[in-house]
Amino acid sequence: MSQESYRGDVLQKIAGLGLVVGGILTVVSNAIFPRADDPSVVVQVLESYADNETLSQLSYLGITMGVIAIMIGTVGLYRNISTGAAAVWARLGFYGVIVGTTLFTVSMAIGLRAVARAVDWVAAGSGMNNSAYSVAAALVEASASMLDMTILVFWLALVFVAIGMVLSSAYPKWLGWTLLVASAAIVVIGITRFFTDPTQATEYIFAVPAGLTSLWALVTGIWITRREIQAM
Repeated sequence: MSQESYRGDVLQKIAGLGLVVGGILTVVSNAIFPRADDPSVVVQVLESYADNETLSQLSYLGITMGVIAIMIGTVGLYRNISTGAAAVWARLGFYGVIVGTTLFTVSMAIGLRAVARAVDWVAAGSGMNNSAYSVAAALVEASASMLDMTILVFWLALVFVAIGMVLSSAYPKWLGWTLLVASAAIVVIGITRFFTDPTQATEYIFAVPAGLTSLWALVTGIWITRREIQAM
């Protein structure tokens, strides 16, 4: 048995569970997130937050926990790819996922604060010339800017993880190719986000490969978990 052959252990069990939980949480949290008709208009974003305070908070928290769970899953992926060029790509990808997860956490934290300030803004009368609006608007802009950078870093890291999976024999090739296609598409979309204002159309375009990434995490987690069960 080669070094890249399956080695069942506790880490693999945790990785499988993390990917399953991460896939479910990111899908559900994105589905319930309240979106403004025009995401480039700060007032509409604040109104959507204020009108759906609980859903907004749950979504931000769910996405954060889901991304952290996926990061835990990638620990098992890269540790199980142990030789050759595949191991180098997987390691680089894992380090990048850690950075991306950190950025995700900060961005979501700013988003949560924006929700709270949006509620304060509405309570103060929804005017655009008061201090409550200035604070809330600044938080929305900061969260959006950081999210754009987060998207680029996180999914570029997943491109590296995917290359490692494709080059190794530790996991089915089709799992690696699925992640590679979805992640590469998001990297391209992420670059364009720096030069264009967000619209509902661009958000939906982003949602397709992002949802595919969540589906990949779920399927990969199930595959790992089934393998562990069969090895008992």
